[in-house]
Amino acid sequence: MRHISKYRRNITASLKNLTYLDDRPVYDYERLFVNAWVEGGEEAEKKAQEEYAYKKKKEQIDFIEFGIKHGEEGKKKRKEFFKKMIEETK
Repeated sequence: MRHISKYRRNITASLKNLTYLDDRPVYDYERLFVNAWVEGGEEAEKKAQEEYAYKKKKEQIDFIEFGIKHGEEGKKKRKEFFKKMIEETK
């Protein structure tokens, strides 16, 4: 995860409606980390970052597994379709 500077962290924590700071937007995940930092310090911020990273990784794995599952189902359906087509032409 990208390190959030103390300056950016303090400004983001102070201004709840802030959507852009300096040269880049304040992302939802950044706001999540800053709120954790406000509540419990750097340890809570680190924990929030780890949980967020785990959640994102899980989403990626679930997406890949979904694609594999549906790809195999599609392959099976195509195979059955062509088998039926060949039988009908005999």
